[in-house]
Amino acid sequence: MEISLVKNSGKKYLNLDKEQQLKKACEEFEALFFEMVFKSARKTVPEGGLIKRSMGEEIFTEMFDSQMATSLAEKNSTGLKTILYNQLKGDSFGNKVGKNIPNILA
Repeated sequence: MEISLVKNSGKKYLNLDKEQQLKKACEEFEALFFEMVFKSARKTVPEGGLIKRSMGEEIFTEMFDSQMATSLAEKNSTGLKTILYNQLKGDSFGNKVGKNIPNILA
């Protein structure tokens, strides 16, 4: 079974080479990671106060967390995407880009 980021991800990957696709995928993974961290952190805060949170506030909070996660990933604040990229790229052993993840970057 062959999986291709170009086929599955729409227009944002169409004009990118394999190395750029891998960088973008690593950045999106880091953003997803941050979003999950924010969501888990918010669950630790007990609900309370005089006014119960509305559905709109919950949606806005999720959107805010998603945007913050994307911004953090773009700024390379933690280096997670760089570590992931270097591992998948395989440069440290002289491998070609994507050799450690065959059939993903078609």
